[in-house]
Amino acid sequence: MKKSLITNIYIYSMLSFFLFFTGFNGYMGIFGTKKCVFTALSILYIAISAIQGISFKKFGLAEISALIYLFITALSAIVSEHFPETLLGVSRYEGLLTVGIYVFVFIFISQSWEMPTSFVPFLSAVMIFESLIVILQRCNLNVMCLFPKGENFSIAVEKYNGVFISTVGNADIASAFFCLMTPILFVLMLKQEKHRPLTFVSFVLSLSSVILISVSAGIVSLVAVAAVLPLVLFKRKRKLVITVLCIVFVLSLIMVYLLPLKSGMLFELQSIMRGNPDKTFGSGRLHIWSEVVENTRFFLGSGPDTMLYEGIEPFVKTVNGTEIVRKIDIAHNDYLNILFHQGIIALISYFGVLSPLLLWFKNKGNGAFSIAVGAGIFGYCVQVFFSFSACSSAVFFWIMLGILNAEQKRYE
Repeated sequence: MKKSLITNIYIYSMLSFFLFFTGFNGYMGIFGTKKCVFTALSILYIAISAIQGISFKKFGLAEISALIYLFITALSAIVSEHFPETLLGVSRYEGLLTVGIYVFVFIFISQSWEMPTSFVPFLSAVMIFESLIVILQRCNLNVMCLFPKGENFSIAVEKYNGVFISTVGNADIASAFFCLMTPILFVLMLKQEKHRPLTFVSFVLSLSSVILISVSAGIVSLVAVAAVLPLVLFKRKRKLVITVLCIVFVLSLIMVYLLPLKSGMLFELQSIMRGNPDKTFGSGRLHIWSEVVENTRFFLGSGPDTMLYEGIEPFVKTVNGTEIVRKIDIAHNDYLNILFHQGIIALISYFGVLSPLLLWFKNKGNGAFSIAVGAGIFGYCVQVFFSFSACSSAVFFWIMLGILNAEQKRYE
């Protein structure tokens, strides 16, 4: 069987069965379902691809960096005092096995991806259905019975410690998924006339979903994409675009500094600008980041997905008069998370894996589809600066990164 066909079957399976299958216990068991399906489908794909062989001659900086990233992660896992729990992970299923799956999925897709003619309409249709689920849930309809019987989105937000939405699960993870896909749909809408009506509907619904999910990191992500994307689309007018963006950026900061704000994300930014930061800002992220940095072992880290065992000071907040203590098991910054768990070498090699994104920004080896996928990857990378990696969304990032790498090789 042709390698590209196997890759396409895997990607289509992830964008259909994996994305939409939530198990039989709704949100109560969604993460367990996702990690089982993710592991089974991905290992099957990797095994079949490995049997067909791999060409090391085709390896570039991204693939070599990915293998170094995996090697350092393996070393970190083995020497960690928490071994063998580092193999699967302590709390988030982001142990050595999951990292290995990410890396090999990326490598095999990089080597075998050939875009089928049905991919753009298929992706658009998938995002239309996923977006409709979000929209209907925000209208308090218990779509797919994901919430317990008699409950809906509004009730669950008030009742439970955590927000769940879409078939992805946790709102932060769902936001990361939509921040990956929404820019892709936007560029495809601009660049491809053939499927424009479908990509237009899909983009509008996906953008609406990002807004309805109401995760600040998602909004920041799309604003960042909107600022950077013109530099890629209008390469010949890059100096003019940079000038305009700088003027808009400076005027925006001045406006935020002067406005009489009292709460919200912009108020927190204003307070930081005025020299009045508070560790509770960003839902406690300043507290979490400072604690994580203070306890980081910079060489090999503590071992993948072991933060729960490292004694990080919990984050305490008061909601409606009730004190809530949250144990910290994730850095809420994917790059800081890698640094803490796997060390500085792993983080540097991870940035090497992202080298296709640098080529995207320079607009080298970019076709229309490459520009679209690169925009999505950039959106995801910004979102997880304030969030975290989970197989429910991260696998799509590694898939798209492999696709971008393969597309750029084709244009070399």
